[in-house]
Amino acid sequence: MRLGRLSQRERVCHGELEAPVSLYPAAESAFERADMWLHAKSAQRRRGQLLGADEGQRLIADADTWMRQEKIVRPDRMAGMLAPGR
Repeated sequence: MRLGRLSQRERVCHGELEAPVSLYPAAESAFERADMWLHAKSAQRRRGQLLGADEGQRLIADADTWMRQEKIVRPDRMAGMLAPGR
């Protein structure tokens, strides 16, 4: 099966997205140091989507909670604008 036809989650399982996913924590930290919290939480949410499983769901829930506290009604849409994918 060609990897181009696989979903992102399936591509992570095949190792194709392992390197890009590993770059997200550094990006999140850089955004935090710059007080760009919305970008940091958007990157965290995207990393959660790519990782999947329990860890991914925890990252998504944490990012969504933070965004809702900031009065963002649709965290998924906001994150999709700042950290596009899927």
